[in-house]
Amino acid sequence: METAGIVISALLVIAGWLVNGYFARKLQRKQLAVNVLFGVHENEALISSMQAVFKKLNSDHNYDWKKLAQCRYDKQPCSQDEEKLGEHVTNVLNHFESLSIAVLNKAVDNDVIKWSKQSMINRLYQNISPFIEEARRLLHDKKSWCYFEQLAKQWTEVINPVRPTG
Repeated sequence: METAGIVISALLVIAGWLVNGYFARKLQRKQLAVNVLFGVHENEALISSMQAVFKKLNSDHNYDWKKLAQCRYDKQPCSQDEEKLGEHVTNVLNHFESLSIAVLNKAVDNDVIKWSKQSMINRLYQNISPFIEEARRLLHDKKSWCYFEQLAKQWTEVINPVRPTG
């Protein structure tokens, strides 16, 4: 009887450690997500790039993002403003690619990042996808920004679920 009590006590201790570890990791991911979100505000170059890209998205709904990728990666003739915008787009995509890798690999909390960045990521992807496709073609790299694309598609499906017809 005494042995059974010891075994039960040991199992309860192990279960406590497992539960405690689970909640500790979950809290750690949330804390890291918040740190990632606030860390963006300290990166002046990234802030400048985001402002430039979203200013262009807001002001020119028919902008030729594919041509911008050609300017950036195929050295097609373009203005200094276009060269700078191409650099800004690349900076923003690289930032969101890193963030997407962290979210998809559960290094940061999905819900916290989603709550904060979902509409921005979806809007960016929906508008800039011609840039991404053309850059991939020109760079001969099908994986450029693939995690960003995966996360944007995953989150878009949540916002606009496909409904069966009929």
